Amino acid sequence: MAEFPERKFCDNCGNLMIPKQTPEGIVFKCRYCKMEVLVTEDGERVIKPPLKVPNHHSETLWVNGHSVPFYYLGYYIPKRRGYPDEFSQQVLEFKQGYPFIVSRFAEEVVNLIRFRELEPDIIVPIPRSSAGKIGLGHRQLAEYISRTLGIRNGTGVLVRKISVPSAHLARSLEERPNEALHNFSISCTGDIQDLRVLLFDDILTTGATAMACIKKLFRCGASEVYLITLAKTGMG
Repeated sequence: MAEFPERKFCDNCGNLMIPKQTPEGIVFKCRYCKMEVLVTEDGERVIKPPLKVPNHHSETLWVNGHSVPFYYLGYYIPKRRGYPDEFSQQVLEFKQGYPFIVSRFAEEVVNLIRFRELEPDIIVPIPRSSAGKIGLGHRQLAEYISRTLGIRNGTGVLVRKISVPSAHLARSLEERPNEALHNFSISCTGDIQDLRVLLFDDILTTGATAMACIKKLFRCGASEVYLITLAKTGMG
């Protein structure tokens, strides 16, 4: 009778795999790259290929007692701090809705969602600082993710009623709108009762906009909120 291994390391990334007994044999799953290998008396075979591990950062936000996972792909360097790097320039091009850039970032966000095993029911883009506006890149990315993952497109669930200054363009802390102003200027108009919401924005600077939106979503009945941005403004 063949002996099954008690421990197995992932051939893709080298991490220790987690075993699970199944009727077919033992399935070893890598918690990092998600590859799964079925081990039987006849040998072993890959039953789920590894995911491409996305470059990203993760944090946890606590909002009124709710734990909100926050993921972002990189750091944004504002123009006023010098010539922006390639990533920061691409984030600016995303804002303008360049199709190639939007498609590339959308694919990265989908890969991140799958890698982190998030299960959103709806994607909701954060509105622009101008009243009634949602960025072109935001709309295009929301449509792509809705179509690719088969979830609801929540563009327009959050609406900006009153224009506010743009935080990432402000030259000082005094010029940046605070959370109270965002809370006053944004309303939740859609039915999201008991839904898991993926909240998306391009850049997180102070976090005031995101925090106001997260609180709005929970007040409107969201069961969970995940926050994903392309970038977080770097310090310095």
